[in-house]
Amino acid sequence: DAWTVSGRDSIISPEPALPAWRATIDRLDGRTVAAELAVIPGIRAYLLVPDDPEDPRGGALVAWNESASGQDAWVRTNLGAGQVTRVDIWGNQLGPVQATSLESPGGQPVRLHELPVSKLPVFVEGIDVEIAMFVASIRLDDPRIQTTPGPHRRNVVITNPWRVAIDGDVIILEPAERLDNGRSTGWDISPRVSRFSIGPGETTRVPIDLSFAAVELAGVRPFIVDVAVRSGPIQERLRAPSIMELTLDGIELDARSVVSRDGNDIALEAIVTNVAAEPTDLILSTAARGYPRQSATITQLAPGASTVRRFIFPGGAQRLAGTDLYLGVEDPVRRGRFNRRIPVE
Repeated sequence: DAWTVSGRDSIISPEPALPAWRATIDRLDGRTVAAELAVIPGIRAYLLVPDDPEDPRGGALVAWNESASGQDAWVRTNLGAGQVTRVDIWGNQLGPVQATSLESPGGQPVRLHELPVSKLPVFVEGIDVEIAMFVASIRLDDPRIQTTPGPHRRNVVITNPWRVAIDGDVIILEPAERLDNGRSTGWDISPRVSRFSIGPGETTRVPIDLSFAAVELAGVRPFIVDVAVRSGPIQERLRAPSIMELTLDGIELDARSVVSRDGNDIALEAIVTNVAAEPTDLILSTAARGYPRQSATITQLAPGASTVRRFIFPGGAQRLAGTDLYLGVEDPVRRGRFNRRIPVE
């Protein structure tokens, strides 16, 4: 509440937050949320468009950090070629958001705005609404991919916000096929480049097949697409960062490394929970630098039940300090494997 009532005479006094409330209400007034950006979990970012197309303020972006770590607390997107400015919740101008020009495999530069975000919402004014809407629309139709043998069929969704048709190419950049040193990443995405054509205001879906190595770690990772628009209101290469998640439904895994009481050994403790509707059999395996692999089985784990498995690495407190342990949970029926990396601190 922005007001307090105190005293016998019921005196109404403003709270210190009142100016922020007033400025935020004014900034949201006459605007509607048109899209949510697919950003790192814990970050919230929304595109605002004016209810009145003649509104001189135009559109805006609002973003804040709910729970992401500091190094991930960024929004990266294309907000257009004009100058865009950050504004805090009190209405103070925080300066422009500089666009970074990135190289692309095709040689054409790609523009990307990088916005740091904190717990307090920040607004970005002066955005190109159509470009921001176009980039925000580009993502996988289903970003959750099961860690089972592929290929996994997905569609890259693209919506044309303009009043004229557009066509061009979709180029899948990440997950990449190879590392910088030329080694394979284990990812196979086909096709990497596809042609598209979209009528005004329409949405298209570009099919792709994804496969990855059995050792791929579970969790959220970037899914980055470049779209080279060949004809339409713009002729530009635009980058659309979004996210995807590798997961295995029915299994929850909580793991940690702990030091033994004498300070010599490392124990890897894994808590596995069956959140499926049927009992399940699982195989756990571990890997650590300089140690033989270890494994353990779980037989007929009941729905809703949890169990603990512990793996000991003698002398690991010193030998493994600063490294990572690798833990895999395999479901032999589905041929699925859920892999985690656990730091030794």
